[in-house]
Order: sequence, then C-alpha cells, then structure tokens
Amino acid sequence: MRILRPIIACAFLAGLMPAQDLLIRNARLIPVSGPENAKTDLLIRDGRVSAIGEGLKADLSTLVIDAAGRAVMPAYVLAATSEGLDRPNENMEVTPFVSVLDSIDPTRPFFDDSVRDGVYSIHILPGDRTVIGGSGRVLRPTGRVVEDMTIVPDGSIKISMVPPQGNRASQMAKLRSAFDDAKRYLDNKEAAADSRPSGSLKLDMDRLAIDRRRETMARLLKKQVTAFTYCGEPGDVIRALALATEFGYEQRLVLAPGTWKAADLIAADKRPVVLTPEMDVEEMDPETGKMVRRELPAILHKKGVAFAATARPTSLGQRYLWYQAGSLVRMGIPRDVALRSVTLTAAEVIGLGKTKGSIEIGKDGDVLILSDDPLSGRAWVDSGVIEGRVIYERRSDRRLTEVLGLGDGKN
Repeated sequence: MRILRPIIACAFLAGLMPAQDLLIRNARLIPVSGPENAKTDLLIRDGRVSAIGEGLKADLSTLVIDAAGRAVMPAYVLAATSEGLDRPNENMEVTPFVSVLDSIDPTRPFFDDSVRDGVYSIHILPGDRTVIGGSGRVLRPTGRVVEDMTIVPDGSIKISMVPPQGNRASQMAKLRSAFDDAKRYLDNKEAAADSRPSGSLKLDMDRLAIDRRRETMARLLKKQVTAFTYCGEPGDVIRALALATEFGYEQRLVLAPGTWKAADLIAADKRPVVLTPEMDVEEMDPETGKMVRRELPAILHKKGVAFAATARPTSLGQRYLWYQAGSLVRMGIPRDVALRSVTLTAAEVIGLGKTKGSIEIGKDGDVLILSDDPLSGRAWVDSGVIEGRVIYERRSDRRLTEVLGLGDGKN
C-alpha cells in the first residue's frame, strides 16, 4: 500500500478540531428549505449558520471562500446503509443486543468516499438478512475512532419482515416471540418492588446479562429508539404496521419497490419512509399480460408520502445521492422534493431535521460548495464543510487526481 490517502487523514483530524468560522461569498445558494438565491453570502459561526444575505462582513480570523459561479447546498444525508461494517449481519437472526458500534471500521474506503461525495450524516444499520439485527448509529465520516464520528449513538434498531431463510410465517413468529419476551421483561422490571443486588454473584451477573440482552427491545417499547423495518412486498407492510400498532413502538418503513401496492396503507400511516437504492420494478400486469415498470417514488409522491432516497456504494450509479435524486426527477418527482429526499427529508427520518439537511439560521454548518448544479450530472464537490470546518478540498484530493490522471492535482 503506497500511502494512507491524505484526504482520510485530513478527515480524521477534522473530527477532533474545534468549530471554525467561515464566510462563503457570492454563492448560488440552494438551501432546500426555501427558494434558491442566485447570488448570496453565507456566514457560519461557532459551527452553525449565523447569517444569510448579500454583503455579509466577518472579522479577520474568519476563513473566506469566494464561491462565485458555484452552487452551495446542504451536505447530503444518507438515511440508511449497512456500508462501513466489517459484516452487515450477525450469524444469529435475533440479536437486538448487538450494536453496529462494534462492527464499524473507520478506515474503510466507504468513509473516504463519503467525504469526497459530500455525504456528511450517515445512518448505519445492520443488514436486511436478519429478524432483529441490533442498534444503529448516525455518524459523520470524520474522526479517528467511532466515538469521534458519532452524531447519534444507538438511537435506532433494525427489523426485517423479509426472512433470510424459511418463510414469512416463521419470521413473524420469531418477531412476535421477541416482542412478547421484551414486554414481559419490561412489565416484570417495572413491577419489581426491589431491584437491589441479591448478594449472590452468579445470580446477579446472570440477571445483569439478561438485562443487557433485553434492554434495547425494552427501549423500543418505551419509544426511546426507533425501529427501521425493511419490507419487500405489500404483505410485509401490512404486518409491520400491525406489529407496531400492537406493541406501540415508533418505526420507519424501509421499502423495496415491490411494496408499491401498499401505497394507500403507507400514506395512511402518515410517517416518512426510506426507499431502498432500487426504486422501481418491472412486473407483468395481470390484466394486459404486458411488462410494466412500477416506480415506487412516483406512486408514493402522488399519495403525499415523504421519502428519503438512499444509495449503494457498490453500484456505479446508485453510489451517488445526486444520481438518485436525478433519477427521481426522471420519474416525474419535482426537483425540490428530489433534493429534499437526500437532504432534509432524510435528516427528518433519522431525527435530525432540526440540525441537519438544510441551510437555515441556527442549523449546523454542514454545506457543500459544488462546481455545478447538483442535478446536472457534472457537479463535483469542490469543498466540503462540517460545522464550519473545511474537511475536503478537491484540489488537494490525491486519490481523485490519480484516478483522473490529472498529474499536478489542479482540477
């Protein structure tokens, strides 16, 4: 291995640096939360957006970037992914007691690519080949260790309605058993008059181990964490909604395109959803016998459902959130809705809508300075900013220089 890529090292260091004051001048501002502005300034102070307008002033200690001819928008938000893990699924099917904390590898190229691509809030969850997969975590792609990268620790849990093996009846039986067990544990714990140590080391250690294994499910039932529930077909949606109603927990549906027939139920639930990277499916129309393409985002948009688009780094096109947003526009989704799906709506889905996903006064200064319009297909991230700190500059990206064969790094 020749070098540890400089952009990674820079990003790791950024996770430990204090917030920086930054003034971006003459930008074409795309705030996502409101109308675009052809030419304006943006001031970030103490890590948060402090002012937006023309002719803003700053003191001598403030870094100034002239963004004339370039677009400025909020950093992308990835609402759900299993990338960055050493393995996406545990061997056992019901593992609510595990956390992605123990499986995230900060040195994986995924985080390097996320810095380069402008994805600065990443919700990492266990994979879909599970029943209950354990706790997820929201990270920024910068920091030496996972704790430095963490934005929200263990605020979610992964559930799958699609069986990794067997059938959906057995999947539901395992899910119901886990929820019933958690409910009994919670009821017994709340009813216990005395929870002091018994005096028996073995008994107390056994009880502690049981508590730890069941605590995440108990937190779900107490609405302290949110379930992200993967559904592959309409019946999965029906069962997921029924299960959440019965046990009274919060959930966000993660929808494969085959769930389109359940659009009315999804709309009635009145919660934003997460789309898998594959957003359409071809199937035979039973009435005409012809192959028909079903575009889940277009169907949901017509029903008034808010959704977050996601990406798959291992797929050339689907790796990029801008590409996914552009695909939505090709499906007939309005531009503003498409951009929100990879920024503000994605942030709202993971509980960060008040701090991430748009450029507004008081929000975190996570912004991108782009070489072109984000949906043009020609846009590069020229500079990436997290809480006012410039954590990426394309002109200094040696890996990109090597890939494109630019030689001197001036691109």
